[in-house]
Amino acid sequence: MPQLRREFNRPSDAVKPAHPQLGASVALAFGSVLALLTAYELIEARWLRALGPRRLESYGHLVGLLGSLLAAVVSAWLVLRGSPSLFAGTASAVDNVTVGGGEAFASRIRRNAHFAEWFIRMRWLAALVAMLLVFVAIAVMGYLAPTLWPPLAIAIGALIALNIGYTWLLRSGGLAAPLLRVQAYGDLIILTALLHFSGGIENPLTSLMIFHVIIAGIILERRQCYYVAAAAALLFAGLAFGELSGLLSHYTLGIVPHAELGGVVQHDAFDQQYVVGRVALQAGILFLTAHFATSVVGELRRGEREQRRVEARAQRAEKLAAIGELAGRVAHEVNNPVAIISAKARLLLSNHRPELSTYAATEVGKITDLADRIASIAQGLLAYCHPSTKRAELQPLRPVVRKALTIVEPSAKASGVEIRERVPDRLALVRVSADELEQVFLNLFLNALDAMPDGGVLSIAGYEDAMAAGDTSVCVTVVDTGSGIPPEIRERIFEPFNTTKPEGKGTGLGLSICLGLMRSNGGTIELDSRPGAGTRVLLRLPAASDADAPAAGGLRRVGAA
Repeated sequence: MPQLRREFNRPSDAVKPAHPQLGASVALAFGSVLALLTAYELIEARWLRALGPRRLESYGHLVGLLGSLLAAVVSAWLVLRGSPSLFAGTASAVDNVTVGGGEAFASRIRRNAHFAEWFIRMRWLAALVAMLLVFVAIAVMGYLAPTLWPPLAIAIGALIALNIGYTWLLRSGGLAAPLLRVQAYGDLIILTALLHFSGGIENPLTSLMIFHVIIAGIILERRQCYYVAAAAALLFAGLAFGELSGLLSHYTLGIVPHAELGGVVQHDAFDQQYVVGRVALQAGILFLTAHFATSVVGELRRGEREQRRVEARAQRAEKLAAIGELAGRVAHEVNNPVAIISAKARLLLSNHRPELSTYAATEVGKITDLADRIASIAQGLLAYCHPSTKRAELQPLRPVVRKALTIVEPSAKASGVEIRERVPDRLALVRVSADELEQVFLNLFLNALDAMPDGGVLSIAGYEDAMAAGDTSVCVTVVDTGSGIPPEIRERIFEPFNTTKPEGKGTGLGLSICLGLMRSNGGTIELDSRPGAGTRVLLRLPAASDADAPAAGGLRRVGAA
């Protein structure tokens, strides 16, 4: 396990961790807020001084609120646009959803490592912006007292030190998922400290907590995002009530206008009604942000997942087509020589049997048996890749199912397998080759019996399904309670020579032949299986319509009474 962690947590194994323009995008977000606040300062200095301290204070709060919203909206949009793909770092994202197992676990590790490194790069940018803001606020604009240099420098230094530690943990093979959560909570604590030394809850950049919740919605699970929102709300409440009660000192931020009463500067941080309302508003905004962020990201993940499924199906279809073409050529080339070998061996046995020793006759018999086996495999490959040449006729499904069941019922009884057949007689007719469809059912039933050597239940059910386009399909499900199919095999189960049976038992052509026969009869076959939970196979065939043939024998077509 440690080796696996190191392998998938190395930055070289992750996809590019950040959008190349992400740093410029976030800098643009902060620049937009600074531009707004600077413009307000200029307007206030030139035109608004005559309005009085109360109005200036109200306007200052309004501008601070606008700046906070601007920071949250612009930053969220830019981060969502520039953030890494939700499924980046996975070699086959659809496998994470449909296959599971070790491959999905490894993919999740790669994705978490991918996000962890992205988060670390974002933090370097945040530390740079924080240093710039502190320098401007103290040395250039004079919004903060020079005595605040040490605590603010310590907070930024702690952010840098933590980021170095996060980088070391990630590169040394630490699990990325816990590291993501630690980063989220650690950043909130440092942000609260920075806010405390730069105006407390009067600082308009308190909206950066919203920004943290948005990031949590992108990189963490839904529940974890709500935990981050709760932690942010608690830290903000602790900061607000700590300053209100006097447990924490309040530091004046000069950019926020303050009224004077009797020569004493009035701070909103000491107004109980304002503090309670501000804490409640912040908590509500944080949880709403968590809801919307996780909802949007959830939709994006579902969209990407579906897109990956479609791409994976298309790739598998192309792969199966290529395999079919190759299999057909090989089968054609093999079939004729094998037929000659089989015929010559049989001719040798029939015409020269007295001249052969017992040993020689036995070996020639083995040649004929193995030649017949090769011929059977070649015919199976041809059935998989070439359309049927047999005549398709209108057929009821139940007699075909019953004929195949009659063949396997003795074996099922001997293995202790109970057969439950529920295929109605009144199903719509289908235009198929009865012999080929019987072969499909026989293969599926034999596979089900092989999966239940110690007994179980084999269920066969039939029904009609109205399709979205108005057409009707006749469906048959074959369900067993066997051992199921391992995840690493399930995605390739319809490929030739892919089998779950022990070596020497079966050729691995059964399901591939079923697929070829169903396609040649205009139908489809779907398989769903989980280890230990059995296998379910769905056969779907287009129902015949009244236009296919006149009614006969009381058998029903779609639309018939």
